[in-house]
Amino acid sequence: MRAAVIAVLVAGCFSKPPYAGTADAGQAACVEAACAAADGTCREGVCHIETTRKEAVPRCPDDMPCQVDCLDEGCENGVDCGGATDCAVSCIGDNACKRGGVDCGVADTCEVTCRGGHACEMGPIYAVECRSSQCEVTCVGDMACGKGVNTDTGTCISHCCNGACDTATSCPRDGSCPG
Repeated sequence: MRAAVIAVLVAGCFSKPPYAGTADAGQAACVEAACAAADGTCREGVCHIETTRKEAVPRCPDDMPCQVDCLDEGCENGVDCGGATDCAVSCIGDNACKRGGVDCGVADTCEVTCRGGHACEMGPIYAVECRSSQCEVTCVGDMACGKGVNTDTGTCISHCCNGACDTATSCPRDGSCPG
């Protein structure tokens, strides 16, 4: 019995910390049917949605971690994390997620990267809505996240670089520009 307890404690010490790209052991895993209905595929317990389609409006399925990659001019009308447990969104390329921005929904953690001229520029009110999430937002490029980053009751930090985040919002900026 004592050996089993020690084995569990040792295994816990060597486990990886959770991040939005991989499901945590205590977290709900990706449900194949729900993920496929959102045009995604399950990988490592996370629903991955990837698109280059300009007209795509990805919405993460509820009750599972989700990662959305909008490439080139993809997702012009934005990304909705919806009821995802954790959400990671990358809008990469000029005009990616331009008109709709990113809404973190009810995700516990939300990591957003908007990289490219006018990436995530607008949204209904703000370019990125963190809501109640623990949120980290990186905006790089002329007018990326132009309408700013907002949080309601969550925590937030934003990295705004090279002409990004034109509008002052409730999310503090740290002044660093991650690679």
